Amino acid sequence: MKITLEPTGSIRPINGHPAREWRGEDEHGVPVVAFIIALSPQTHDADVNARFARELKDLGHAEQAPIAFDLRKVL
Repeated sequence: MKITLEPTGSIRPINGHPAREWRGEDEHGVPVVAFIIALSPQTHDADVNARFARELKDLGHAEQAPIAFDLRKVL
């Protein structure tokens, strides 16, 4: 299954954590909604990570700015 998502300006609490609402559709056109708590680029390239964090921050006017971090460093 493949899903294409785009961020919205809505942030909702999910299990006590702020989650950005993303909307999109699957490969057959079925509409979906996803609540994303964290995104982590899977690369060690500092330039790619910086660009990813910058683009994530520039998503729009939400109640709370999103944060990107490397989940491999979370215990």
